[in-house]
Amino acid sequence: MHHNKLIQKALIVLMVSAGLLLSQGFRPADAKEKTDDEKKPERLIVMAAEYPGVVVPAEENVSMDVTFFNKGRSDESVDVWVAEKPKGWEARIKTYKFTVTGVHVPSGEDKRLTFEADPGKEIKPGKYEFLVKAQTRDGQFKMSQSIMVEVKAKDVARKEDKGVKLNTSYPVLQGPTDAKFEFSVEVDSKLDKDAVFNLFVQGPDGWDINFKPAYEDKYISSLRIKAGQSETVAVVVRPAASAKAGEYPINAGESETEQMGVGLWRPERI
Repeated sequence: MHHNKLIQKALIVLMVSAGLLLSQGFRPADAKEKTDDEKKPERLIVMAAEYPGVVVPAEENVSMDVTFFNKGRSDESVDVWVAEKPKGWEARIKTYKFTVTGVHVPSGEDKRLTFEADPGKEIKPGKYEFLVKAQTRDGQFKMSQSIMVEVKAKDVARKEDKGVKLNTSYPVLQGPTDAKFEFSVEVDSKLDKDAVFNLFVQGPDGWDINFKPAYEDKYISSLRIKAGQSETVAVVVRPAASAKAGEYPINAGESETEQMGVGLWRPERI
């Protein structure tokens, strides 16, 4: 009798262990993992405008991308049109060349069209709403996108645009901790007169960061720019000797700040 009890206990432990193994993800040999395509729904397509709200000066045209995202397994053909537009405006959906009424979107791909709107001469400052609609050919998926356009008087728009703006084409640079980094920054003056701008920069403690004119080696702290023109300067960055691998923000600017970043890795020592 004692021997039989031992056997029963062993069987119970074995069964419990087997149950745990199955609950932890063991599957029969013929079970297969689903591929990424198989995990997608059979059909799923969405539409989105690049800028659902924009502000423009009076008499200026509006142009932006409208993108269709096909996240399903089936190719889709979609009809698209401007369903509502304010009085006095002309609006259309285009490619780079043609006005279109539909687009074919293969599975897993995105397709971009362009929404364009032209104001008539009688259009006054104010807010104007457009409605873009789309649907699949069988009507199973219906989409709509509202686009709000705010028109401002030209003198107000010019006043808001005045000042100075900074821009860099390569806002993130990467390299070893002992490298020198150089960002090219365009300083664009929107003023209607010549002006001197004081330049500043903020970075990690112990880093050596300076401004210099493009193609010159001297360092500067201010810049004279003629009315309505732009100048290019370089931001030269040398990490501290103790800098570790990681990502570091660099903020440079005058009246507007342009954020840049340095990504560091530790160089191998031979």
